[in-house]
Amino acid sequence: MTVRVTFEFTHTEDRIDVVSDIESVGEGCCTCEMAFAAITVANVKEAVGTIRQALQADPALFRVASDGSVH
Repeated sequence: MTVRVTFEFTHTEDRIDVVSDIESVGEGCCTCEMAFAAITVANVKEAVGTIRQALQADPALFRVASDGSVH
């Protein structure tokens, strides 16, 4: 039994977008695996919020790269 957690992070000009997906692979999954996956998603989103606050608090951290993307 296995679950797969995937994340996609996109840093835009004013925020960090996080898209997550939890999927059962193989023969299904058990409740504890889904619980670990859900907690992992919540922890990652909380960390992104902390990073977002740090970026907004210090404009020097928020730069635009030469190709037009941030950083």
